[in-house]
Amino acid sequence: MIAGRVPWPLRGVFAVRHGYCGDHESYDDPQNANLMSVIERRRGLPVSLGILTLQVARAQGWHMNGVSFPGHFLISMDTGGARVIIDPFN
Repeated sequence: MIAGRVPWPLRGVFAVRHGYCGDHESYDDPQNANLMSVIERRRGLPVSLGILTLQVARAQGWHMNGVSFPGHFLISMDTGGARVIIDPFN
């Protein structure tokens, strides 16, 4: 994983400032897959948090892609000749 400069403001706003995170305690709760519930609770599954992260990033003009990883969902972004991988759940 390569640390890039662009996604860190996204993490700061999305995770730190607004408190979005993965729901480790009740992972299988159906609310974790419902986007409206995820927005209200600020907790969810990797794919639901990934969808929200992608939308926030694209609103900022950053091109990111979802990456289906075995048992998980990640986000990739190419910046400055390097690929940055973001885990929206952790």
